[in-house]
Amino acid sequence: MKAQKNGLILNINSTAGLEGKPMISAYSSSKFAIKGLTESIRKEVSKNINIYAVYPGGMQTEIYQEKYPDDIKEYMLVDDVAQKVVENLKSENPNPDFIIKRPIN
Repeated sequence: MKAQKNGLILNINSTAGLEGKPMISAYSSSKFAIKGLTESIRKEVSKNINIYAVYPGGMQTEIYQEKYPDDIKEYMLVDDVAQKVVENLKSENPNPDFIIKRPIN
């Protein structure tokens, strides 16, 4: 991307990377690291390389195979989140830090 001076990077993060959460400190701190990486790369690359961060909150993914949260049915479907991400990217002024909170309506 640097050589062609053009591109798009999309980092899928989590709302756990925006504020500390109890009982998931290791997970939350890893998401804070992704946020820092995204912000740093934005400052390193040309303006023609767009770097977006997506912060979904609670999705129904395979991460919960061992133990599903009691409220898993309230979590968002991956396809619904993906649709919102695509809509954001296609918009006239995409939000570079796109937060998607539950529920999607």
